[in-house]
Amino acid sequence: TVSFVVHKSSKSFSVDSFKTAAVAGKYIKNLAPDIVYFDSISTRAIGILPFIMNYPMFIAVHDPMPHTGEQSWKKTVLRKLFYPFANGFFFYSAFAKRQFEQYFSHYHQSKFQISFQPFTIFKKLQSRETLQHDYILFFGRLSPYKGIDLLINAIPMVLKKYPNEHFLIVGANDGY
Repeated sequence: TVSFVVHKSSKSFSVDSFKTAAVAGKYIKNLAPDIVYFDSISTRAIGILPFIMNYPMFIAVHDPMPHTGEQSWKKTVLRKLFYPFANGFFFYSAFAKRQFEQYFSHYHQSKFQISFQPFTIFKKLQSRETLQHDYILFFGRLSPYKGIDLLINAIPMVLKKYPNEHFLIVGANDGY
């Protein structure tokens, strides 16, 4: 089954957000899970923490150190609240794992690197209709450090050589 938690308030720190987190926390506690896994931690999850502290908890760490212009006191608070209770951490690259081990050496919990296989296998799953055009895709959070401005500036040069290309920029916008 899949269950969703919907926050009515757009603010992470609000009475409504903490009430919603408490309802979600009680739901999780009633499930009595074997493991609680966070693909990322957010300020909205703070209210869940008291309900899950007795369960093994694992956290995926996408960026151990904030990128340029992305420092936030909220991320520091989240690390201090959640990391001590984690039984282990997952990383999507060897670089991220090394960076975490360097800057957060006081956390001795298990650390795992997730290795992705090449995505070229997906070409075999596509039908001929979907292969009519060539696409250049950017997906992820839209943020200055990711170089989207470089991609946009390169589009005219690419189109001169490959006039049938299509560009898709897809992601959550953090005001960039």
